[in-house]
Amino acid sequence: MVGFAPGRKGDDSGDADEQVLEMTIVENLQRTDLNPMEQARAFQRLSQEFKLTQEQMATRTGKDRASVANFLRLLRLPDGVQAKVETGELTFGHARSLLALDAPEAITSAAQKVMALSLSVRQTENYVQGLINPEGKEKKQKPAETQAEDPNVREAEDRLRRSLGLKVRIEDKKGKGRVIIEYSGLEDFDALLETLGSSADGE
Repeated sequence: MVGFAPGRKGDDSGDADEQVLEMTIVENLQRTDLNPMEQARAFQRLSQEFKLTQEQMATRTGKDRASVANFLRLLRLPDGVQAKVETGELTFGHARSLLALDAPEAITSAAQKVMALSLSVRQTENYVQGLINPEGKEKKQKPAETQAEDPNVREAEDRLRRSLGLKVRIEDKKGKGRVIIEYSGLEDFDALLETLGSSADGE
């Protein structure tokens, strides 16, 4: 069982009951049969009712902080899309890709197309990026402007995207360039700072 930080008064019945409830939620999150939405709501409860930070939730459940942030972000999906994730019609990876779209209507429309065409997670990522940046898609179709994408750069983008739970784009020219991280709200920005801070502390 994952340990808990000291500081609560064990002799107070209210605090004891609250600790038992927290332990129950944490233990529930360690099960392997929970669907992504069940996990997301459990993390939300730990955050709202017990005021735990994402780092604290990660420590208690044995997950990394980026995973906790990604589960919480699922709660931004429209209810109808959340239901599809809950039934397994859309996977966690599909849901994360769809969250790159800001408008609920756009997410719902894209989710319907993903299910209708049985798109893979990678295909969904490409489809969503095409919706976000149609100009870039057109440029790629022009032979004169088409450049072979470095597979190492693509792999680095995918690793950062999985680690941070945010859209990441690397612009590289002969070993020089920039890393662009996109976030859609203050919660994403705070989570990014927390992740970068944790990484720095661990070095």
